[in-house]
Amino acid sequence: MSLDQGRPIFRNDGPWICAAVFVVVFAVYARCLGNAPVWDDRPLVVDNPYLRTWEGLGHLFTADLWSASAQGEPSSFYRPVTMVTFWMSSMVGGHSAASFRLGNVLIHAANAVMIAVLLREMRATGWRWSAILAVGWAIAPICSEPVMWISGRFDPLVASFALVALLGARMDGWVGLFLSLLAIGCGILSKESFIVWLPILLVDDLFVRRDDARNGDAKRDRSSEWPKYAGALVMVLGYFVVRSLLHLPSAAVALHTGVRTVIESFFFLVATFVRLVVWPTGLDPYRPYAPLSSFMLASTIGGFALVVGATAAALHSHRNSRPARLVAYGLAWFTLATLPSALAGPNLDIVGDRYAYLPTIGLVIMGAALIGWIESRISASVRPSRSWSRAATACALALAIGEAWVTVRHSADWADDDALARSSLASHPGNAYALTVLGSRAAQRGELGEADVLLGRALDGNSGSWRTWDAICFLRLHQNRLDEADQACRDGLVLRPENPRGWVNLASVLVERRRWREALIAAERAVALKPRYGEARYLAAAAAANLGNFELALTHLALGLEVDPDNVRLRDLERQFQARRR
Repeated sequence: MSLDQGRPIFRNDGPWICAAVFVVVFAVYARCLGNAPVWDDRPLVVDNPYLRTWEGLGHLFTADLWSASAQGEPSSFYRPVTMVTFWMSSMVGGHSAASFRLGNVLIHAANAVMIAVLLREMRATGWRWSAILAVGWAIAPICSEPVMWISGRFDPLVASFALVALLGARMDGWVGLFLSLLAIGCGILSKESFIVWLPILLVDDLFVRRDDARNGDAKRDRSSEWPKYAGALVMVLGYFVVRSLLHLPSAAVALHTGVRTVIESFFFLVATFVRLVVWPTGLDPYRPYAPLSSFMLASTIGGFALVVGATAAALHSHRNSRPARLVAYGLAWFTLATLPSALAGPNLDIVGDRYAYLPTIGLVIMGAALIGWIESRISASVRPSRSWSRAATACALALAIGEAWVTVRHSADWADDDALARSSLASHPGNAYALTVLGSRAAQRGELGEADVLLGRALDGNSGSWRTWDAICFLRLHQNRLDEADQACRDGLVLRPENPRGWVNLASVLVERRRWREALIAAERAVALKPRYGEARYLAAAAAANLGNFELALTHLALGLEVDPDNVRLRDLERQFQARRR
């Protein structure tokens, strides 16, 4: 397959360089393959029943992300293509964490190869620096989270389809157009943020590909772009139609966040991403979100404006300068890819490193353009010297070795949930989310004293966290401090009324207090939010039976056993009903 300029995608030593990039990236991440599932991995992937059957494959397209999981809770996310890749991993390699994580590593290594190819075909720089930059991006600690975390595959896959769409645009004829449109469709169905990245296709055509087109083919190239734009528009509209048919909200979060909040969050991300690229300390999947101080916000906005202004000035002064165009292209990529993540911090209170995965590709493009500009200046000198090149290569390799060392060590932080939470506390002592995770796990293990201390610290750090109040409710229930448990549950539900686990915890407390009518109401609220919730069905059945409504109790019991046939408490209640009939 050839480019629209008539050059083959792989030339001379290109295949060997790409193979080397793949092997290096895979080697750096090989250590994480033995890690256990963490965070959302079990309900979303490892224990997901819909990833094990052909019938489940169809359900991935007809339900939202979390409804089509072992958790069975409705959400606003619709990402069937990513879930299909998990289904494929399950069918090929089984349901082990290692199998799913291997898929992440392979996707990530393939992305590094595609970045090297894209940089080379953009003529940003030569093969050597294209490969070095691609490897540097791939092994950078800031990019490691969505590779080591099984459920983080959404971000690497979005990057994959973005890169395929751009490489497809560089191929001749309808094959390239088909490949680009296929990648666009799959990208949209992989993660919602892909849609905000789509304008990069237009920037690519205007700033890079137009420069590459041969004079005789310029008219043909411009006219052939319209089917791509029309196809992309149709797919975006179709995506929102499907969401509407599935009754999934599309813009509610953005509309309720507020413009000023989004701007503050955006510059928080800009400052965080750039700092972690330059100095990768403080990696944290649970990074607490807090707006920047006035000084830091002003400094970040000023620095960003300075880069934008310098790029605009370079484009105005040197309109035909390829490095200037590529810097503008990379800056647009970084900005557009960062924007969707600005909604995460204000709404989730945490911002993981995974949000940097796609934006940092834009920084790589900017770096390649600057290196290409330096190379052109030196090669144009009267007495070109190669000493700078050897020194620069040596520095780049030293940095790569350092990054690889940090990334390999970071894989141990993803060994299990406890290790992940402890690593978060090492980066941000007092992190309420990490303390809540550790406290919840301690309570589930029956280590109630330790849980009390951890959850108390979490509450001191963030008294407005519904997760912490939910965990405290569970803890107080098992400490038999029922009045405090009741209040903690209600405090959590005020903050997050759509949390089914909060209603189940409250129903459990009310059952213990023999307040049957209130317990039935709370259990049925949980069932309304999560119909496939065996524990909620048990509590509803128990409360209904104690109210004398045995018909309702039997209905909840039957529905509970249908969704959770191995539930011990449901089976015990069933035996009690059978004994009563005798």
